[in-house]
Amino acid sequence: MAIARTHLEGSLSHLSVSDWENLINEIHLNDENKIIAKMRFIDEECLEDISARVGYSRKTISNRIKYILGKIGN
Repeated sequence: MAIARTHLEGSLSHLSVSDWENLINEIHLNDENKIIAKMRFIDEECLEDISARVGYSRKTISNRIKYILGKIGN
């Protein structure tokens, strides 16, 4: 399994797992985006692993991660 390399800046870089869970549940995301967010930020999976598990291309997962970070306000 590859190592996730999400570089978070500012206040997001030090969040604990429970903080991430709360944040993901508080923002308005559909179920698929919640799953992707949890896999990326809590489980720290790489884009390739996420795309294989959810059935989307790596580019689609990358775009969804950008969308999720935009919703968070990063």
